[in-house]
Amino acid sequence: MNRPLLLHICCAPCGGGCIDHPFLAENSLTIAGLFYSNSNLNSREEYLRRLQYVMQLGEIFSIPVEADPYDHNAYLAAVSGLEKEPERGRRCQRCFEFNLARTAARAAADNMLFATTLTVSPLKSSALIFDIGSKYENFVPLDFKKTQRLSHRRQPCQRVWLLPAIILRLRVFPAGHREITPPPSSTPSP
Repeated sequence: MNRPLLLHICCAPCGGGCIDHPFLAENSLTIAGLFYSNSNLNSREEYLRRLQYVMQLGEIFSIPVEADPYDHNAYLAAVSGLEKEPERGRRCQRCFEFNLARTAARAAADNMLFATTLTVSPLKSSALIFDIGSKYENFVPLDFKKTQRLSHRRQPCQRVWLLPAIILRLRVFPAGHREITPPPSSTPSP
């Protein structure tokens, strides 16, 4: 019998290749829901825009989506003092702690296991995420990047005309960060 899993998701492109990943079946896990938690985004508009795509991804795979209430002030409190840290620095660790704690609490409320799509990113340390997740007895350390190919991850996302994760705007501390814009050829057409 498969065990229900709540999958933390930060955006649809990262979640696209995780939803039907072979690790799930190999570990007798079934995704019972997607938990969108992304209060690190500095605007409610960006949070809602990404949520819209996560909802579409959930529809494609017939998986219910629950959105963690947007609370940027709580996130800022969690990373207080680390605002000038570089990307992949100590601020990222606090961000992982913030999102995994919220996901763990939600999963525990329904007696579910949980994992995160954060491990699919080649820019995020799966070992660090697993270390943080190990504080929760209901955490399942799935390293989605181990066998993922970017093309596999893009397939479900192209169905909803999404851009790859690397060109989504993450504007947490916009000062000093430059806007990344996609080249014209990478924008999917409807």
